[in-house]
Amino acid sequence: MRFRCHAIALTGDIEKTFHMLRVGEDDRDVLRFLWWDDPFSTNRQIKVFRFARVMFGLTSSPFLLNATLKHHLDKYQVDDPEFVSVVGDSMSVDDLAAGGDDEESAVTLYSKLTERMGDGGFNIRKFASSSISVQQHIDTAEKSALVTCSISPQEDDLTYAKTSLNSSKNDKVLGVKWNRVHDELVVDIAAIFAKPSTRMTKRAVSSEAARIFDPLGLVSPVTIKLKLFLQQLHVAGLDWDTPISPQLAQAWTALVNSLQNASPIRVPHRYCSSTISSGPVSLHGFCDASQTAYGAVVYLKVESDEVAVQLVMAKTRVAPTAKQTIPRLELLSALILARLMATVRQALEKMILISSLHCWTDSQVALGWITNEDQGGNSLSRIAWMKSTD
Repeated sequence: MRFRCHAIALTGDIEKTFHMLRVGEDDRDVLRFLWWDDPFSTNRQIKVFRFARVMFGLTSSPFLLNATLKHHLDKYQVDDPEFVSVVGDSMSVDDLAAGGDDEESAVTLYSKLTERMGDGGFNIRKFASSSISVQQHIDTAEKSALVTCSISPQEDDLTYAKTSLNSSKNDKVLGVKWNRVHDELVVDIAAIFAKPSTRMTKRAVSSEAARIFDPLGLVSPVTIKLKLFLQQLHVAGLDWDTPISPQLAQAWTALVNSLQNASPIRVPHRYCSSTISSGPVSLHGFCDASQTAYGAVVYLKVESDEVAVQLVMAKTRVAPTAKQTIPRLELLSALILARLMATVRQALEKMILISSLHCWTDSQVALGWITNEDQGGNSLSRIAWMKSTD
C-alpha cells in the first residue's frame, strides 16, 4: 500500500541477506550439523561443524535480520531521520519497495541506499524503477561499479542488465507482478490457470486455487468464487486425495475455463496521477453480504482540480456453513471493514495526510447494532463508523 504512494517507484533486493549476518561465537553451538571431513576421500570421517552465519529458514532468522537492519539504520537517525523512516517502512525481509515524489528524489534515495546500506555489508542489487531516466542513471552507476571492481557484466550474474527497463515487463513487487513499462500492477488470471492440473481431488483443487497471490484483494471477485468452491469440497466431507464427484468436477472445469478467458487485471501503480497532497484525501470503505459470502473494500479519494478515486484494498470471506441471517452477515462484513480501514489507515498515515474516514453499509439493522442507538451509542462505534477528522 505504501509503495503505491510514490510517483516514481524504486525497488531492490539485498544480496544474500541472511549470510550477511554473523552469528556470535557463543551461539554457534545451537547451529551444529554433521558432515564429512573430506567428501571426496575414501576414508572420510563424520565431523561436527557449526554455522557461522544466520541460516535461511530458521524461525528466528527474520527477527535477527530486522533487528540488525534497524540497528544499522539507527546510525543515521540524527543526521537523516527521513531516510531511516523511508527505508524502515519500505523493507520486507530482504526486499525494498520504495520510491520518490520525483526523479531527483528517487535518484537521491538510490545513492543513499547504495552507500549507507553498503557500509553495513548489505549490497542492494536488482534496482528497478518506473522512470526511464532514473533507470538509466542506475544502469550507468552499476556499470561504473562493475568496472571499478574489474568485473565485466558477463561475469557478474548479479548485474544490472537483468533489470533493464527494456528487457523485462514482468518484474515483481513483493510477489505481485509489476509492468514497469506501463507502471501497472498486474494480475493475469488466465496465465495462472493456463495449465491446470488434470487431477480432480480436493488437494489438487486447493493447490490450484492457492496459485493466485493477491494480498491487496485486487481480484477478490475471482478469489471468492474459488473460496466458495473449496467450501463445497469441505462440506462434502471428502478426503484430500479422494476424487471429487462428477458434478463437482464439472463445476470446477467450468470455473477454470471461465478464468482462462479472463483478461489481465491492471491497476495503476500510483493511487493518483496528480500530487496527493494537493487536495483533501479521504478513505471510503464499503461492506456488503449475501447468503454465501461477505466482504469489504476501501478506496482512496483525492480531491484536487479533479476528483480521483482508486482501490486500495479489499477482503472477502465465505459465509459460515451454519446458516446465518442476512443482518448477521452484514454485521460480519462491517467488522472486517472496520479492521480493514484500520489497517489501511495505519499503513498510509505516514505517507498521506488523511483528512477523514467514511464507512458505508446498506444494512439499517447492522448500522443500528453498531451505533447501539437504543442505548445511546458508544465511543468505539463512533470511531469506527462515523465521520472522523484528524
